[in-house]
Amino acid sequence: MIKKIQFGILFLIIISLFYFFSEGLKIDKIFSPQKNIGQKLSNFSAPSIFNNEIMITQDSLKNKKFYMINIWASWCAPCREEHPYLMQLSEENLLKIVGINYKDKKNYAITFLKKFGNPYSEIGSDKNGAISIDLGARGIPESILLDDQKNIVAQFIGPLKKNDYKKIIKIIKNK
Repeated sequence: MIKKIQFGILFLIIISLFYFFSEGLKIDKIFSPQKNIGQKLSNFSAPSIFNNEIMITQDSLKNKKFYMINIWASWCAPCREEHPYLMQLSEENLLKIVGINYKDKKNYAITFLKKFGNPYSEIGSDKNGAISIDLGARGIPESILLDDQKNIVAQFIGPLKKNDYKKIIKIIKNK
């Protein structure tokens, strides 16, 4: 009798596990940046990379029609790959680019900017990665294009390429 009860409990546990695992497989786990389009940017606050007393916040995004938050690091090879496009966007002067320096050492980040140029109007430091996670970043580099209402207009995962640059310029000029 005890063996039948043990077998019954074990059977119920196995059936329950099978059910939960099969339901979990039905959930869409593929992230698409398109899901964020139209969403408001979450509030954030990051100390400036140059002066820890100055905070870079969502309120820093003002006086332009478009903004881009770019999450980057000096140790990130794809960040170097996209950097020329960030410099071009900065030179166009059509949007304000705010950098979030991800898990980097201050002196390495500053050396990177001196070597390759600084496209950012402000740079916040994200020493432990929490700010980037709060912004919805999946990795670096990642760029979030915002309108003047701080709504996400486009999100770019990975390094910006020539087509991304063209898409950004097209979005800005068409709105």
